[in-house]
Amino acid sequence: MSIKFLRFHFANREAPDERVLLLWDDFSGHWTEEVVQYAESIGVVLVKVPPRYTFVCQPADISWNKPLKDVLQKRWVQNLQEQITEFHTRRATEASRSSSTRSGRRSATTSFYCTRCNST
Repeated sequence: MSIKFLRFHFANREAPDERVLLLWDDFSGHWTEEVVQYAESIGVVLVKVPPRYTFVCQPADISWNKPLKDVLQKRWVQNLQEQITEFHTRRATEASRSSSTRSGRRSATTSFYCTRCNST
């Protein structure tokens, strides 16, 4: 995978004589002998970011990955909350209908919670 990344981003650049500095974390797949040799062959200088320091040296992690992950997490939690509310609403409505059917008449004042407007 690391070689594919290097090949895609750096192998066919316009100025192959100019060296490229690439900061990579210490993931073992980035540092195999094959990957290091290939990087050297295409003019890419690999520098290892020490463990637990990616927040300092990888601006993508703090610039756009973190805000994106925060938004995704917020939407995921919101979606789960909506599903839980809808489940309980449906269950309460079914229970209410079931109990009014058992008594032989339907209740005119069945309570229903609207998840869209947050009201009864």
